[in-house]
Amino acid sequence: MTTVIEISGLLEKQLQLLVDIGLYSSKTEAVRDAIRRLLNAVNIADIAVNIYAQGKISLAYASELAEQSIPDFFIKLLGKGIAPKLINVSRDIDEVVENMNKRKTVVFDVSSLYSMYLSETLNTFRKILTQMGEKKNIKTIVASETVLHLKFIELKRLISFGHRSPTLPLMVVEVNSNDLRKFKSKFLKEQCLTLAEVASQYLADKLNGILVTDDFKALEVTGKTGIYAISTPTLLDYAKYYGVLSNVEYLNAKEKLITLYSTTMGERLWRT
Repeated sequence: MTTVIEISGLLEKQLQLLVDIGLYSSKTEAVRDAIRRLLNAVNIADIAVNIYAQGKISLAYASELAEQSIPDFFIKLLGKGIAPKLINVSRDIDEVVENMNKRKTVVFDVSSLYSMYLSETLNTFRKILTQMGEKKNIKTIVASETVLHLKFIELKRLISFGHRSPTLPLMVVEVNSNDLRKFKSKFLKEQCLTLAEVASQYLADKLNGILVTDDFKALEVTGKTGIYAISTPTLLDYAKYYGVLSNVEYLNAKEKLITLYSTTMGERLWRT
């Protein structure tokens, strides 16, 4: 994306003077340098924290603005006494089962993947997702933009094929950039999600699938798009419903996720 800046009058003459004396090769270079100096003079990470605290952007987008990984930004928020906004969608399990059986596609966004990672429940969800594919013929996917957004090499390996480490059985799906842009302009008038999160929303809408997200802002957007969304803990309930997990496995994973939620906003419920 290109931004056009109009400069005229005395300011333009002063910029031209800098070029004439050889300090810069062009006025464009001078403006770029001025912008770099401005950005170096402010703390972008702190600005991202303030915008996030106001509820205007997602956790992933705030961390992207701050140029930090989500776990690092997560810790930064806690250090400033700000609770990251992870939300557990309240869904009736029979309703979830009905939608799973009907839609047959589940799209995971970046917040759900990090919830699994931070709660150390990846192995449990690997078992759940494997069973969903083998027993229920449910496709579990992520957008290619989501893979690009991930900062931890461990996470990249967990959703990529051909690595020795155990992988989450997620299929990476490419998204058409033009279609994604149209979707974004239709539903997102303001920039509040990362491109990866928008791509997840787009795929869930296009494939009539289920979006798995724990981010409050992403859930807010699903209210505009009409996308059916659940949170990561709901998959545990789904697995318990079908006996995929033993009671001990279920309770251990549930406790780990609840512990993660309690460090954020508690195990809040988001109702449709």
